[in-house]
Amino acid sequence: MKKIHVLIIIIVASVLAVLLQILFGSFLSAKLSTLPLLRHLDLFNPRAPIVVNNQETVRVSDANDAVETADSVKSKLAVVAYYDGKGADTHLVRSGGALNWTADGYFVSTATALSVANKTYAIILNDGEIFPIKTVYSDTGSSLVILATDARNLSTIQPVAGSELRSGQKMLMLLNTLSAGKTTFLESYIRSPITDVSGEVFNADQIGRFINLQTISPLLPGQAVVNLDGKLVGVWDGSNVLASDAVNLFANNFFKNNMQVLRPSFGFSYVQLSDVEARALQLTPGAQVKDVTAGGAASFGGLLKGDIITKVNGQNIDDTVLLEAILAQTAPGDVLTISVQRGGQNVDLTISPKVL
Repeated sequence: MKKIHVLIIIIVASVLAVLLQILFGSFLSAKLSTLPLLRHLDLFNPRAPIVVNNQETVRVSDANDAVETADSVKSKLAVVAYYDGKGADTHLVRSGGALNWTADGYFVSTATALSVANKTYAIILNDGEIFPIKTVYSDTGSSLVILATDARNLSTIQPVAGSELRSGQKMLMLLNTLSAGKTTFLESYIRSPITDVSGEVFNADQIGRFINLQTISPLLPGQAVVNLDGKLVGVWDGSNVLASDAVNLFANNFFKNNMQVLRPSFGFSYVQLSDVEARALQLTPGAQVKDVTAGGAASFGGLLKGDIITKVNGQNIDDTVLLEAILAQTAPGDVLTISVQRGGQNVDLTISPKVL
């Protein structure tokens, strides 16, 4: 074989070797480094830093996602502010946040964002436009409020169902500033699922659906909590994060009831017994009644302290179905058929809640 042919073969082989290393070297190294024996010998670098398959993509860094989420959501949020001072000393004070709920000027916030008495309040959009608050509609079952203004053509925020949330998910706490186009955010994580309510006492007439986040401060009332997809997870009310399920239900019922807040009044409190708790206590899973208000709908329907509510309208109450979620869907005047365990006996009751 001529020397020129040998030289050409060497050059071609070298080029192919370089191409294979560039295209597949790191991939093969990462794959081989996952083998127990080879991993023990520590022969490869990198040591399988990234694993991608056709089922899921493993997130390596979400820092850019957080920034992009904040930028995409800020136009869907507003500031609640009031005028303070007199004459030349008049200035705006940011007292909380609000969610753009409808395109035609309705916002959701919390009563604690309007807690300073005898002040004139306004909504400030992310683009700097200012709209006086014309009417405040207060929820009788929570601290939520709906604020009516003359704002129009708003970008609105979309909620995410609590059932989609998982422990460990990163959340952003977003709040716009008084400067146009500016927003601030803090990061937190979900500590426990929304359905994990073991030991918590619920008032059937009040919203108790909160998101358990890693403690973080400082926050202002009405500050939005969103996931990395930019969807609403909840609202800070000054003490807790009200879940988006509760916010969505309140707002939807308000508009469905012709701009009225109509909450049902049941008149009892309870704890939700998990399957594990019920088995340990030798009780039936469900919601155990802790107290019944005299003269209330539950008392009138025959519900007693100690009863364990096992079904509502045929729907089992268990680890996957919270009594609170069913009661939240009930309107004043609706008739509920409730099955309870009482002294080892099954008893069916009928309860029709009044207006709270």
